[in-house]
Amino acid sequence: MALRKRIAGLALAGTATLALTLATAGPAAAIYRVDTNTCNARSDFFTLWNYPPKVCFADNGSTSVAIYDVYQINSGNNSGYFNFTQNGYGYQAYQASWVQSNYNPKIKVTWINITGR
Repeated sequence: MALRKRIAGLALAGTATLALTLATAGPAAAIYRVDTNTCNARSDFFTLWNYPPKVCFADNGSTSVAIYDVYQINSGNNSGYFNFTQNGYGYQAYQASWVQSNYNPKIKVTWINITGR
């Protein structure tokens, strides 16, 4: 009888630990790349121009990327950070909503983090 109570107690403790772990998990990265047709039709996405084609991202979150020859970034209805390299040096920049930045020479974007609007 004592063994059954002990097993039941351990099972209950394990379930509680699992539930607590799942309840405190961090937010999921919901950022995603927008398809080309939608990207070309709208201006409210976080857009990187390296024609062809331009590359758009939507929703909050972060993602590692490798987008070469970027000469313009438009934040659209988003704000956030991005990492890039230019002339062999690494940088991080913040982009507020509805801001356009131009780069000459072109840059390689390596990480994007959309934080809000």
